[in-house]
Amino acid sequence: DSLITINLSFFPVATGNLDLTICPDSEVNINGTIYDINNPSGVEVLANASSNGCDSILNVQLSFEALAANLKAFPPTCFGETNGTINIESLTGGQGPYRIALEDGNFEPITTLPFNFGALPSGDYRVSIRDVNDCEITQFVTVPTPVELEVSLGEDISIRLGDSVQLQALTNVEGV
Repeated sequence: DSLITINLSFFPVATGNLDLTICPDSEVNINGTIYDINNPSGVEVLANASSNGCDSILNVQLSFEALAANLKAFPPTCFGETNGTINIESLTGGQGPYRIALEDGNFEPITTLPFNFGALPSGDYRVSIRDVNDCEITQFVTVPTPVELEVSLGEDISIRLGDSVQLQALTNVEGV
């Protein structure tokens, strides 16, 4: 009879963690499993993925950060003018730097807040904001139409040459 001694040694378990913050409408596909806002965490076994050819274990944990903006619109100073404004008062969520576009325009950097789009006529506008990870929100805002000033001097009056009459102007705007 003989006795054989076998010494086994094992490679350490190859374990990794994926902690990632993504946009709420984004997803990550790992090993055929979709991770998204409805399935934000799990464990994946990646066959033969370690440096020594063994399986690897990946712990997945996603978090989501929505981008939000506080917009305010101001009418032109007078009816028919084009000096209305849209102000971006504040931004929350996402990660800066941020970029912004009005309607179908090019995205431009937001350098300071409040950020202002000026020289606008009254109307409806689409404002899109993106963060550094391309998370995007779109909000619709209306630049109000100021009241068109109407002045009435009352009924027509006929006067004779040299006579005078006092007129009182009536407007559709208070304080004018």
